[in-house]
Amino acid sequence: MESLRLLLIALSLSTLAASSPIASSLLPRSDHQANFYSGPSCSGASYMSTVSDFGCGGTCHQFTTALQSVYLQDGGQGNKPTASCFASFDCSGEAVDSIGISGGANSCTNLHMDEYSCYLYDGC
Repeated sequence: MESLRLLLIALSLSTLAASSPIASSLLPRSDHQANFYSGPSCSGASYMSTVSDFGCGGTCHQFTTALQSVYLQDGGQGNKPTASCFASFDCSGEAVDSIGISGGANSCTNLHMDEYSCYLYDGC
């Protein structure tokens, strides 16, 4: 069932890319992941959500519960997956924390304060 869902997503993206004038930098381009947690040390009990396949264009992800830690996983494609996190709900203002990894690394980072949005991008 999961493989069928992934196939449908891939077909939808390829159809969208072929029929829409969307910049290729905004399409998924890697298998990086960012896992978000409401508690410190990326502990399983405080897991909130995962965002995968973010590209050069970057996207803002908002949370109603404060983030306290972020776990980045480098999928091997692209340059440097990065999460810039903010105290605001809309990625505005100055980033409180910026986390980046490269070279196949994985990293859990405890945030300096409660943060409610993160801008994810692959450092192109």
